[in-house]
Amino acid sequence: MVDPRKISLRRPSRMDGWCPTFTGTGFYPIVPRVEDVRIQDIARGLAYKYRFGGHSDPPITVAEHSVLVSRVIEILWPKSKQMLPGLLHDACEAFTQDIQGPLRAFIKVSHPNGQLITWGDMERSINQVVGKALGIKQDFYSSPEVEAADILTLVVEKASCPNLRVGNWGLPRCPTELQDLKVEFLSPQTAFDTFLGRYHALTS
Repeated sequence: MVDPRKISLRRPSRMDGWCPTFTGTGFYPIVPRVEDVRIQDIARGLAYKYRFGGHSDPPITVAEHSVLVSRVIEILWPKSKQMLPGLLHDACEAFTQDIQGPLRAFIKVSHPNGQLITWGDMERSINQVVGKALGIKQDFYSSPEVEAADILTLVVEKASCPNLRVGNWGLPRCPTELQDLKVEFLSPQTAFDTFLGRYHALTS
């Protein structure tokens, strides 16, 4: 007979902060390393995570959200050269989760050096490593265009989902230039392909 107590005590040795990834490389979210960053892993992780904790109806993948942010920048500020940063602004969530805003401020993470860091600190650390690995500015996620496009994409998403239209979220009006921008509610596989296609188009 299998003794569950013996099995529960034998956790794999790699459960020391290492997480598996799509390509098999693996990733350490708490202490991220440049050599572990793969664009395929970012695309896969974002394509199989949903915005709003999966509660929008229909669901919206983080990968499609990221593509929309990139397109908002392309429409409104094409000379800014911030389309790639917009696409990658949530790259960290490929290795963590899309934690809903009201919870983020209350989550703390124990760093191996003994320091207690915020969830936001961990995300920024991952994104900085992603930026270094992919050859863009390490603070790429915080440009005014990227932050504004993130909010405007939320405006588009809210208008696209009937169950999100309730209530005033304090969001700005949708600019007329974005009236034709729609959420397509891509499947995870299509979102994966679309994200990678957008990445290669912006880096070719």
